[in-house]
Amino acid sequence: MKTCTLPLFSVRSFCRMALATFAAVCLTATTAPAAVLTFTPTETRSTVDFTGLADGESISTLGWTLDAASLYTGASARNDTSAPQARVVEVGGTATQQNSNGPAVSAEPIFAAGETVYFQAAMNRTTAVSSGVRIDLRDAGGQQLAGFGIVNSGPNAFSVYANGTWHTSATTATAFNWYELRLVIDLNPTDVTLSVGHLFIRNLTANETEFHLVEDLSNLNMGFTPEMNITSFNYWRFFNGRREAQIGNLTAGVGTLVVPEGGTTAVAALAIICGCLPRVRHWLATR
Repeated sequence: MKTCTLPLFSVRSFCRMALATFAAVCLTATTAPAAVLTFTPTETRSTVDFTGLADGESISTLGWTLDAASLYTGASARNDTSAPQARVVEVGGTATQQNSNGPAVSAEPIFAAGETVYFQAAMNRTTAVSSGVRIDLRDAGGQQLAGFGIVNSGPNAFSVYANGTWHTSATTATAFNWYELRLVIDLNPTDVTLSVGHLFIRNLTANETEFHLVEDLSNLNMGFTPEMNITSFNYWRFFNGRREAQIGNLTAGVGTLVVPEGGTTAVAALAIICGCLPRVRHWLATR
């Protein structure tokens, strides 16, 4: 019976190719996906509830101070199949900008140094034309500390106020959709000037249940100082850019920000492969 003997170089080539293929497969299979920033609220520190307002009732009855041109009133939620609540604040469209300052949220600070805090509200742009609505976060002296909202940047887009300016995302907002926005601020425990902010959103009209990070509105340096930072937060302020919108209840609190570790399994697999290489080379050399 005839036998077939493969040349030694063919065996070596085959082994090298097999080893390389094995390494590639292991790395592909074990490499973790890119780390995703997530936030979980753990405690509510302050809420503003608009559900008790009657149609046309001014939010001044809840202690808000309105500019002369302001038209912030209670209303039934539009697109109520996806609205976060049945009764919301209607922002009427006028020819002038509209502002409204809320009452002090507490006689004492509600946040402490080193906490991860969040501010959350739902918004619905109820007009298709360019417009914007935003929520400012201010201290007792009226200094703006942070803010978030949907602003007019050509198309309407999500925006965050940080370090003295509004930062606008490439992510746009669709008219007549309810979005829930959550601004998370990670207060650096040792140096408050290194504190950063992240915006998370979900489209309630699209039935999104989980918040997702707006990547170009993440890791924004907030521009805080030891004397002026979010621990001085005292009241909410509405600002609307002359177009109609609706706003849901407001929530402020603290939570946990998590960055999952990734890639550790890939590193372990690579270490195993590299550890096997000397033995394989020795085996090839002795054949």
